[in-house]
Amino acid sequence: MTDSPDGDRPGRTGLPDGVETTPVAGIPVPTTCADRVDPAAVRAAVAAVEEHGVREFWVSPSGGLKCRVGSRRPDRVQRSLRDALAAAGHGVTDHGVRRGFRRLRVDLTD
Repeated sequence: MTDSPDGDRPGRTGLPDGVETTPVAGIPVPTTCADRVDPAAVRAAVAAVEEHGVREFWVSPSGGLKCRVGSRRPDRVQRSLRDALAAAGHGVTDHGVRRGFRRLRVDLTD
């Protein structure tokens, strides 16, 4: 199975074409890290980003859910999302703002 944009649900973008994936909790996860990813953390992180209206997220080959959040959102919304993601996974990292988006990464591995 390879990852490709899927119109029925946001979040299935972000990986280059040809990356082999395995579904974990209904989300394509790169096969290289699928055995290390915590399915409960995937479900919780996806629920958090969807609840906050984030439409672009993916799981990286290192086992982190990455998302891009519009930098014009109010700070309280960004803090709320960051707190929800921190509770969902095994730590959240803020990679700053680039091209109008705040980049967040949630570790999904245990």
